[in-house]
Amino acid sequence: MRIDSSGNVGIGNTAPQYQLDLNTTGSNTLFGSGISASGSPLNLNLSSWGNSGGRSGIITFTTGSTTNGSERMRIDASGNVGIGTSSPSAVGSRTTVNISGSAGSAVRLSDDTGNAYLDYTDGSGVRLSVNAAEPLLLQTNSLERMRID
Repeated sequence: MRIDSSGNVGIGNTAPQYQLDLNTTGSNTLFGSGISASGSPLNLNLSSWGNSGGRSGIITFTTGSTTNGSERMRIDASGNVGIGTSSPSAVGSRTTVNISGSAGSAVRLSDDTGNAYLDYTDGSGVRLSVNAAEPLLLQTNSLERMRID
């Protein structure tokens, strides 16, 4: 472990680039992870990189009742996000969010009030819903093309 003159802490790294720099090779140029706080307002930055052995920077979020837990979300090196899947994929050159659930479970994208949502439930299909007294609008090129009220 090393603490440099800037206060950066390196674990497995003799030249830390982040406030907490984790590395498995002892060199910050091959592959590793970093955690730092910066900016105003203060931002938490998670970094992961890889330059050798076919490794690429992937950030995973794990929860569970054991020390290893289960992966719940992943951001791959291309910026694709997978929730409930460890293999998020892009559509063409676009970055995507892939959400997977177990059979019979719902996947829902919702506003913060729950009044408007898009969901998929295995066996029930895809549902686009507006629960409030608001119309459902379909737009292209920032112009309203269809309204259902």
